[in-house]
Amino acid sequence: MQHYLHELDVSADDSREILKGAAELKADRRPRTDLAGKHVALYFAKPSVRTRTSFTVGVRELGGDVVERLDCA
Repeated sequence: MQHYLHELDVSADDSREILKGAAELKADRRPRTDLAGKHVALYFAKPSVRTRTSFTVGVRELGGDVVERLDCA
């Protein structure tokens, strides 16, 4: 497993593979269980309804549950 903190952490070839995999998942919209029984923590430093909603829907479509933290201090 690799952690990416910045877009420069991903090579052009890796970016293409990630996008290819995403396109394959999008084309095959059957119910999935990749994250079944798992919780995904979403932490947002700035409020963004669109981003939060997109990530929440994505995690739930993969069978997971979301724990959110939104710091708007």
